[in-house]
Amino acid sequence: MNNKIDNIRKYFYLYKKRHPRLVMTILMFIIIPLATGTILGYEMSDNVASSIPTVVVDHDNSDFSRDYLRYIDESESFNIIEYAQKDERVEQLIEESKAFVGVIIPQNFYSDMIEGKAPKILNIYDGSTMAVVGVSKPSMTEIVMTVKAAYMKKIYEGKQSVVPTQVMNQVVPIQVTYRELYNPTRNFRNFLLPGMLVGLIQVGIAIMGSERGFENQRKEISFLSNIKLIIGWGFMGAISIFLCLIVQFLFYDMPYKGTLAGGVLLTILFSICITALGYIVGSFLSDRTFATQVSALTVLPTTFLGGYTWPVIGMPVAFQWISKFLPFTYYGDAVRELCLRPMEFHHLLPDMIFMVKFIIAELLILYLVKRFTTHKEEMEEDEWGVVL
Repeated sequence: MNNKIDNIRKYFYLYKKRHPRLVMTILMFIIIPLATGTILGYEMSDNVASSIPTVVVDHDNSDFSRDYLRYIDESESFNIIEYAQKDERVEQLIEESKAFVGVIIPQNFYSDMIEGKAPKILNIYDGSTMAVVGVSKPSMTEIVMTVKAAYMKKIYEGKQSVVPTQVMNQVVPIQVTYRELYNPTRNFRNFLLPGMLVGLIQVGIAIMGSERGFENQRKEISFLSNIKLIIGWGFMGAISIFLCLIVQFLFYDMPYKGTLAGGVLLTILFSICITALGYIVGSFLSDRTFATQVSALTVLPTTFLGGYTWPVIGMPVAFQWISKFLPFTYYGDAVRELCLRPMEFHHLLPDMIFMVKFIIAELLILYLVKRFTTHKEEMEEDEWGVVL
């Protein structure tokens, strides 16, 4: 068995040594994106946090408080793991990450409520897990409002001669209708995952662009050939993004509501932008490893600076200005909106126009880099000639 494993390992080593570009391409554009997409898709398959571990302390222990806690326990959002006796136990379990929500009901809660003293229930949330807080707080508020309405309904029915059909108009005098467009289920995976995956893949695209730029740094090929290489490898990077997102659509029910043609074209333009960026770095720097590192470090922060995980309008002015010049700013939000909104082709035109302008600027920079390196080589040849 060990001999077979050693033979397989030796075979792959020799194959990698003979075909390094092919192996690197398959690894960066196919295997890593598919594996990452599969793992993250499975990890977030519940879409939103549910059955959140919850600890409660009921100092009142009345029928009303027990009914209230039953509502919480029966909710899909919460799972009561312990009925504690002391308030300190709540903080202890949250500190140990065994619970993320705590509910403390004070003594004489129900009697104080009947007397109109407006007693307070203390809800405690683990603020270090914002994804959990984002689900638990609205769910807990809904439970409180439901219980409150039921209580007020009983009061009105008992103390006033109001028919049941009119009671709710007295209990809730103002009716508010909420419509949550595009992501009504508050699906965290659909909101976050598309751009997160692209943010990871763009690092591989930049590295491959850097590799191609370094390979052709000292080759005597025309500038048009350089452009063809960038476009060709840009298409390869776009295919990598398509494969990763297709896994989400086919196996994890990721929606796609926007224009397919617009999404494909925008993805290709984005991939060409990142490929060209890496190609420029690889064409300029004389150390191959350093060039790939610089390329990766150049695009990696754009996932955050591009406003995908934190909105641009909430950033300092300097970062807002920087974000205007990052391709991911225009692609990250666009790919999320294509998944969640019925986007049409014309909605994407401003993003496409930016991509085209960015590519043109990159090609101008690449032209200057090529002229500089060519001039540098000619000067080195002249110096060698003088020495000889």
